[in-house]
Amino acid sequence: MNARTAAALVMAVTLGAGCGGGAARTTPRVTAAVVTDDRQGKTEKTVFSPDTRTIYVLTNIADVPAGTTMKAVWIAETAKGYQPNETMDEASLAVGGNLTSAVFNYTRNDPWPNGSYRVELYLADALAHTARFRVEGVSTRPEALIPSVGPVPASGPPARLGAILFARGQSDNDPVDPTTQFDEGVRAVYAFFNFADLQAGDTVTAVWSKDGAQLLEQKTSLAEIFSGRETPPRRGHLWFSITFPDGARAGTLSLQLSINGAPAQSGSVVIGGPAAPAATPDAGMPTPGGALPSFGPIIFARGESNTQPVGRSDRFEPGIKAVYAFVNFQGLRPEHVVSASWYRGNEKVLDQEVKMADIFRGSPRERGHLWFSITFDEGAPAGSYRLVILFNGAPAIDGSFTVQ
Repeated sequence: MNARTAAALVMAVTLGAGCGGGAARTTPRVTAAVVTDDRQGKTEKTVFSPDTRTIYVLTNIADVPAGTTMKAVWIAETAKGYQPNETMDEASLAVGGNLTSAVFNYTRNDPWPNGSYRVELYLADALAHTARFRVEGVSTRPEALIPSVGPVPASGPPARLGAILFARGQSDNDPVDPTTQFDEGVRAVYAFFNFADLQAGDTVTAVWSKDGAQLLEQKTSLAEIFSGRETPPRRGHLWFSITFPDGARAGTLSLQLSINGAPAQSGSVVIGGPAAPAATPDAGMPTPGGALPSFGPIIFARGESNTQPVGRSDRFEPGIKAVYAFVNFQGLRPEHVVSASWYRGNEKVLDQEVKMADIFRGSPRERGHLWFSITFDEGAPAGSYRLVILFNGAPAIDGSFTVQ
């Protein structure tokens, strides 16, 4: 469920036997529901900060037969990025008998959008209780991962496409051998990219060009790709491919992506070597799959405090001793490697590498941010600088700053 996960936990309570006058009440019910950010439930809240990581609903139930299904449905009533009363997620578990308490939680690694929310609690498919809360305030976290592009649909947030990752092949809808340069005569090039908040009817268009001359145009939509599903996923990745039956000539192959005709993303790769016979491109349709890692934007700063940027800027004075770069990520796993290459002009001055296993230290996160820094013992000389972030050796995003 990407960076947002709903979960549940039951607790058993041993009950003593007894007797009393009158008929026993046997209607299954929720006797208490506490909304809090404290797992122990010591402080009940109705208003939370956007930076709250996990919100809990701690419940007590009574007269519930053993094996009854209890479900919590998390709903955004009015919140940015969601349609009114949109279901965010749900979790269910078996309760009843001597299981008289249940804990539900919803965890986000990105900020909660301001707005009103509710959690509907069901016992055996019957609504038993509704808990409500609000999120208010300003987040102190870096901005969202992927910049918005294209028109804003009336029914939801703006659609977004992530950086294009080129590869020599695909396996189970994932890239095989990503690269930024192909050998002359290559017979197929694949392009993978994340999507977020596409509507079912949105059209994604891919235009392939080589050395400025258009070769091929492809179009698709989530409704077409996920025709067997009632509701297409909000996030994931797609891929297009172009084939060259006679092998591709040397040159630069470019791909322009658009959403409903509005430019959304672009990328290019180099096909090297001497001239080869003319290419006859063929189309490969995009295929759905799990989300690829994505990055961005890069934020440069004069320093850092508690892993946050201090003194953001893209222009620094000559003689500055250090420049810091912060970049959001989504979808990285412990086995992934992220590298940073710093350039002054066209000269590479520093390479850095981090293994996400060392960053996560046993606690993987769907979203977060990394930071790199470059130091200048004698102060930075004037000039133009560039930072390229690479994922498993393939360029993913770059940014630039000046010293003058």
